[in-house]
Amino acid sequence: MSSSLYLNNPSELKIYIYLHGGPFFILENLNDDPFTHYFNKMLKNIFIINYPVVKRQGGVIDFQYVYQEIERLRIEKTNYELYLIGESYGGYLASLFSKYNLVEKIICISGFVSIKYQALFSSERVWLTSYLSPEASDFYDIHKKNLVRTAITFFNGTKGDRKIVCVRMNYSLI
Repeated sequence: MSSSLYLNNPSELKIYIYLHGGPFFILENLNDDPFTHYFNKMLKNIFIINYPVVKRQGGVIDFQYVYQEIERLRIEKTNYELYLIGESYGGYLASLFSKYNLVEKIICISGFVSIKYQALFSSERVWLTSYLSPEASDFYDIHKKNLVRTAITFFNGTKGDRKIVCVRMNYSLI
């Protein structure tokens, strides 16, 4: 597990925190992932967080680790706005941060929001059930309990039909 900060443009006071898919691999450099490669090419400030990978504790340990890393970044870079972007499993983790006021906005790219739904219908259910903790949070429950505090956008699509569905959820702070 590790985190890396790339200040490609320190005068732009925005940092894009990126949670990659996975969780069974790490991003060692910006060219390992198409999204980080794009942000790097566009000279955006990027903070990459890799996961601890603890089977049967996924979703809990990973969330706690990411939360600590974001808090550390907020303390070190107090004058920067933070934006959280997650892809696939990283999108799932990013959705859980909607409950807190840690970042300006959240974007989930092909992330899942319901563990129960994934366990029933996803081709990924085998690793999900062996990796995720039974205590892992679920965005669906956060939303259902009206606990969402940060604007969140979901992008999902399929390669075959080239359609992208965007669902934006904006919540006023309580």
